[in-house]
Amino acid sequence: MYKLVVVDNPLAASFYEVFTFPVLRSKLYMTQREGPIVAVGANSNQKPIGLAMAEIVPNNQSNILSIFVDASHRNQGIGTALLEYLLKELKLRNCQSAQIIYVTGKPTTIALERILAKNNWTSPKPRMLVCNCDRQMLKAPWLQKEYPLATEFTIFPWTELTEQDRLRLNDRFKNETWIPELLNPLAHDNNFEPLNSIGLRYRDEVVGWIITHRLSPTTIRYTCSYIRPNLQRLGRILALYSESIKRQAANPDIFEAIWTVPFIYSSMIDFVKRRMANYMISIKESRESLKIIN
Repeated sequence: MYKLVVVDNPLAASFYEVFTFPVLRSKLYMTQREGPIVAVGANSNQKPIGLAMAEIVPNNQSNILSIFVDASHRNQGIGTALLEYLLKELKLRNCQSAQIIYVTGKPTTIALERILAKNNWTSPKPRMLVCNCDRQMLKAPWLQKEYPLATEFTIFPWTELTEQDRLRLNDRFKNETWIPELLNPLAHDNNFEPLNSIGLRYRDEVVGWIITHRLSPTTIRYTCSYIRPNLQRLGRILALYSESIKRQAANPDIFEAIWTVPFIYSSMIDFVKRRMANYMISIKESRESLKIIN
């Protein structure tokens, strides 16, 4: 038998921290009866065996952060019970809906999706591809090609972005519509990787970029990339990708890369599947599911 409990103080949290991701443990220690972090645990014979966490966000909504059950106690309905108990706690705190975002390709994915279906969550909807590659990608035929740019275009290191460039980009983001909010470079260039974060100028105006971040000594994340829509033809984005990747490749010790592609960008999804997939370590999906709390 097992018992479900509300985890609502740092001492209790310390017993359950192994059941969530390291990056979420600081949030777990923020749990309290009236706070935005809600956590419920499962224990058997006074020993913790599982945890579910959520965060309350504006407009009476909530995000499920993690659900985990010790391997030796799975297939006993504990994951389902944890999620149901967590939803009850969220309802008590006036939450009207919950969202969960997760990545496929993990040993627990099938079990999680089974729990969601059993509890009448919406069918999981793909959000983005989650891509991972190493130096094998350098063998992809599209990277063997040259992508010459007209003389009006110049690729430059993001380290050379001027204050005037920033002011212009910020003004265009506020007053024009061609820069999507998710792809605004100024929202992503804090602690950017100087090695291969690059921009594209057209007649002295910044019209494109690839912003990257170093996640570890061996791994770079390609965080944000875009080119002004009326200039996207003729493979100009490929010229940027090729240049950025080759700058990373010139440093053999940084041999791994990860990036995501939202499904709303169908042409890029198609490009990844057709021209990159055979040279990658993995392609996974980030999915989301929703639940009305009643």
